[in-house]
Amino acid sequence: MLLGAAVVRAVLILEQLMTQSSAEAERALELTASSQSPTAGSMAMERAARQSLISNDAVLMGRFREEQLHAQNTLQRMRRNGLPQPLVKRWQAQLEDVAELLRGSAETALDRERGIALAFRELDSINSAIARAVQDDIEARDRALRGNLAAG
Repeated sequence: MLLGAAVVRAVLILEQLMTQSSAEAERALELTASSQSPTAGSMAMERAARQSLISNDAVLMGRFREEQLHAQNTLQRMRRNGLPQPLVKRWQAQLEDVAELLRGSAETALDRERGIALAFRELDSINSAIARAVQDDIEARDRALRGNLAAG
């Protein structure tokens, strides 16, 4: 009877760990895919921002704003899934700097375009930090899951 209870308990623990593992794997896939989105969005935003600045094109500026909104929504979703708030704030602040550089007269467009290029280089660095943070989080959760399996 005691052996039967131990077997039932082991089966229940195994089932719980498998469910937890499946949920963590799904979360890891979502976070990994989401971590690539700001990088791709940054490239599209940079292209639209620089072209709209030089050509003074409202359609391209609209494209920049669309990409900006999409990236911000992705970052907020990632934040809810564990991305550290300081990284989100750094990313948002950098993009605010870009938006500020987009404002101005045609006479200063070339200088502002250079500033935008530099700002996007910094944004690339932040995107890399986001990707590293996501990878670190996934690895930490994997270690915790393995620890639960070893202890269970």
